[in-house]
Amino acid sequence: MDDSNWVVLSEPEGKIYVIELSEGVTKIKGIGVIDTTATLGQLEIGDSVQFGNKLFTRVVPRLTELTKGMKRRAQTISAKDAGLFIAKLGIGPGDHVLEAGLGSAGLSMHIARSLGDSGLHVTVEPRSEHAEVGLENLRRAKEIWPQFPTHHHVEGFIEEVVDDIKKHSDKFDAIILDLPQHAPAIEAVAPLLSIGGRIACYCPVTSQVELAWKACESAGLIVEWAGELMERKWGMASKGGMRPVNGAFGHTAFLLFAYRNAMNLMIQAIIRSTLILLSQEGQLNRNGTVEPRGTPNLLSQFGHETLLSSLILHSLKPSSSSSDSLSLSSSFSSSAVNSSLDEDFFLIVLTTTRRIIAANQPPARILILALLLKERPNGSETPEGGNCGPSMSTVKVLESSELVLESI
Repeated sequence: MDDSNWVVLSEPEGKIYVIELSEGVTKIKGIGVIDTTATLGQLEIGDSVQFGNKLFTRVVPRLTELTKGMKRRAQTISAKDAGLFIAKLGIGPGDHVLEAGLGSAGLSMHIARSLGDSGLHVTVEPRSEHAEVGLENLRRAKEIWPQFPTHHHVEGFIEEVVDDIKKHSDKFDAIILDLPQHAPAIEAVAPLLSIGGRIACYCPVTSQVELAWKACESAGLIVEWAGELMERKWGMASKGGMRPVNGAFGHTAFLLFAYRNAMNLMIQAIIRSTLILLSQEGQLNRNGTVEPRGTPNLLSQFGHETLLSSLILHSLKPSSSSSDSLSLSSSFSSSAVNSSLDEDFFLIVLTTTRRIIAANQPPARILILALLLKERPNGSETPEGGNCGPSMSTVKVLESSELVLESI
């Protein structure tokens, strides 16, 4: 930090100027041509100076002042939304934060201020003209503030520069995406999210929120919250009391937050592997995705990952019992679109999964046992009178299980 080279001035109405001291005369927009070192170098905090008919006061260069006086090119994320990002993501000292969409670095400065000296901040921006402005604002903050995190910048589209990001850190406690298209980015960076970490998306329109939500669920994340923040300013009324200040409500964008825990990976593995059981012709690709053919009607109506996630998550609730799972499954059987759903298999997977989780078995063992132990908890026989041993499709899944686990 070398804040002796910087002076922050404020006009009475609140306009902020962040000025770097230099030898010789310099033209400063809004002030004029001055020798910054000779004119401003001796000003103390709270001292005032006049240029022309304008009065300026030197102020403390806190986050509020630097964001007000920042250079701008791209539209910035407001303090209202930035504050929610910091709070809901739980960003603090020592964290590793990945931010895609640097822009003018409005949010980046909030992140840097929260991380302090011990954090790591990696920013990504494909547009060099935006990055130039954003990086200059971060340079100012680094030189002015007493603490600043380790910062690295990567140029490019985030889904194309994951390997470059990994050079700085292979795990992040928080990931923030301010992008036109969130789904490809979520798919690319979700594996970088630490267990217990969170990902946030900044979406200008609701259609982007919907796509981001689906992408998070497909990546094995739990969506915690999605919505918007409305800001409304109030002021003193002329005849006393308070009233809203005239103007539009302060909507800026829609926000989404998703969480990764240890259970997500197990559930994702079960979902992907169970899909093969539901489609005899299913094919597991090397990237871990499933291409089912001949999928049952119920799955085509509800979406296979959404349906299976709801069933499995329901069985994991502490208050759930096997009868609860049966009741939930039966509600699907009464639907008109249930023609070929193997509900008995669902119950076996759900009951077995709960049993193994209770025994604190690792995810890989949960996956294999949930698929291999095709037996009812009470040892009863199948409707056809035979034992519920592993089927040929189960064998296919077991052969692919190692590949599935590696892919997630």
